[in-house]
Amino acid sequence: IAFVVGVIAMILIIFGVWITPDGSWMFMLNPEEQTKVALSLSPIAWPWYTAIGSGITILIGSLLSLMHR
Repeated sequence: IAFVVGVIAMILIIFGVWITPDGSWMFMLNPEEQTKVALSLSPIAWPWYTAIGSGITILIGSLLSLMHR
């Protein structure tokens, strides 16, 4: 379950999270190219994908393991 939740969350993060010029994160699922240019959006750096995905999977797995006690 934790792996599936992690994969689904990462799909949304990879295709939907963008960094605005002021440094804040914005969610917009797969915007068109002209929208990205008009808003000066850039994707989050790919090295973060592993850290975020691992963190989500470990967190969900840990929470689920507490239910079995």
